[in-house]
Amino acid sequence: MIEGGHLSGLLGGRYDSPYVLATDLVENGQIVRKELPADDPLAERNLREFLRQLRTHLKEKGWLSRYVQNVHDEPHGAEMPIYRRFVHIVSEELPDLPTLDAISLREDISAEEETTIWVPKLGTFDDGIDAIAAHKARGGQSWYYICLDPRGRYLNRFIDYPTLKVRLLPWLNYRYGLTGFLQWAGISGRIGHSRTSNQIGVGGLLPAGDDAIDTPTQSATACPYRYAWK
Repeated sequence: MIEGGHLSGLLGGRYDSPYVLATDLVENGQIVRKELPADDPLAERNLREFLRQLRTHLKEKGWLSRYVQNVHDEPHGAEMPIYRRFVHIVSEELPDLPTLDAISLREDISAEEETTIWVPKLGTFDDGIDAIAAHKARGGQSWYYICLDPRGRYLNRFIDYPTLKVRLLPWLNYRYGLTGFLQWAGISGRIGHSRTSNQIGVGGLLPAGDDAIDTPTQSATACPYRYAWK
């Protein structure tokens, strides 16, 4: 599977900032990247042109059957109608290619219906199994992901968790008909950043093993405690 990165984001990367599209523009003979507001006609026009060229490239490479497209990470709140519009644009320009996003079933589900592959976070869809089943009946899929939590009685893959809770994760897929698992994260963070803390927010660290399987170094990647644990 080839997974295309998110097409839209939030201004400055802050969770409750305005919805924007990073767009490459030509100004004074130079290519510059700007974060354009979602309602800027230029943002939609450039996005559509990019998607058309992307489809041509995928077809030339023979990759159409392997490709999925992310649109926006964890859409929420006032973003939902904007998210719905851009998923529809992607579906128009990349017909028959699936879209995939980390979504919440606690948001406006009607704004997420056109997204092909739902990826809710484990621990947030206990009461959403019927909604997932309805999405599958419409021809969609559902995966799940883990990020920062859950803890307690839930399964997870944190390093300080019993290995049984890790080994049972695929059985969760089987039990609820979830067809995939979105890995956060393969490699993330700063060079030399410790991954052994399990204290959220202390020194900017995340739960042990949450954000990386490999840790970046100056010349390669290394994560001996992860490999030893596995």
